[in-house]
Amino acid sequence: MMDAKPDPSYIMQTATAFWASKVLLTAVELDLFSTVGEGAMTASQLGEALGLHPRGTYDFFDALVALKFLESVTDVGGALALLSRIIATQHQHLTFNSFDLPEVAPHAQRQIDTAGMADRIKVVEGDFFKDHLPKADVVTMGNILHDWNLEKKKVLIEKADDALPEGGAFIAIENLIDDARRENAFGLLMSLNPDQRGYRL
Repeated sequence: MMDAKPDPSYIMQTATAFWASKVLLTAVELDLFSTVGEGAMTASQLGEALGLHPRGTYDFFDALVALKFLESVTDVGGALALLSRIIATQHQHLTFNSFDLPEVAPHAQRQIDTAGMADRIKVVEGDFFKDHLPKADVVTMGNILHDWNLEKKKVLIEKADDALPEGGAFIAIENLIDDARRENAFGLLMSLNPDQRGYRL
């Protein structure tokens, strides 16, 4: 009698088990729990107190929430124009807009300037729930939609559609996370590890 085939999900959970321990040990090393204490802090306040780079701050805290080590505050997303820079390297004829929150935009601009791509990649500051997205032939959102409930997901998708011409394309790069951001620890850890949060045009 042949043994049953191994469960692929179990294999993946075992193979990536160190992700969760790494997140927890990093939090301990940063003295995160003593910093928060019995009070409450926003993600920005906690990130600043710990001296964290904003690029991975929100996925880091959300992963700790999903792992039941923290209780969550509100978060926002941002980007460092990584996708734009990668594609720009391979396709010299393309130009890009990178849409970021105002506090993240300077970090993206430094990365763009360092790459020598300031003439092809423009940083546009704004809030994607309040502002229109810049017009473009292709709109991409990388690990953004999973942060929001269905209603807000639809708002973002509609904004992307409004920014596109007829025949344009919307590309979503996602590992979906539950609306409450409390159950799918694997999804949050997957989001935290590649650390490609944000959306680019």
